[in-house]
Amino acid sequence: MFVDTTELHEIAVKTLNLARYEERTDAYPFADEAIARLVASAFGIPRQFNRNCADVLEAAVRLGYETLDTAAFEACFADMQINVSAEVDAQVRQLLYIAQKNGGFSQDNRRALTELGWGDFIEVLPMLDYLVQRDLMIRQDYTSGIRFIVAPRAEKAAALLLPPAESQQHDDEAADANAELSTPE
Repeated sequence: MFVDTTELHEIAVKTLNLARYEERTDAYPFADEAIARLVASAFGIPRQFNRNCADVLEAAVRLGYETLDTAAFEACFADMQINVSAEVDAQVRQLLYIAQKNGGFSQDNRRALTELGWGDFIEVLPMLDYLVQRDLMIRQDYTSGIRFIVAPRAEKAAALLLPPAESQQHDDEAADANAELSTPE
């Protein structure tokens, strides 16, 4: 189910009013720019929108923000991404990294499937649907098929895996640095 920006804004106001002493017509403590960013990051999916709102509000409390203007929102959204990333295991992180690098997974994107060593898109649908349920990926249905992309809340988890060449270079540099430290002079 996809909803438009106005409906998502109304969802935020109504949800926030549940916790307020007096009802308001705005999405305070979110500034309009913060709501717009939340709407964009949710791809019109109410579940993603609600989850991101709740997690950003939790980060705001943790970081000491009373209102979420653009700068405060960006800090809280980044904090949320770090927390999401901390909960992602290595196998899922690799999958997210490859999805991010290849623009997602679809039956038309053989490169991403091959990079993971998967043969057929149908084989991976249960895993991808599971990641959608965990709010780490977003399923996009098109007339020509389905595509799974990394949810914005999981982008830091996808970015934290170094490509193999960079990872090897990083390991070699670390080994060189350790060798220099352990060599007596």
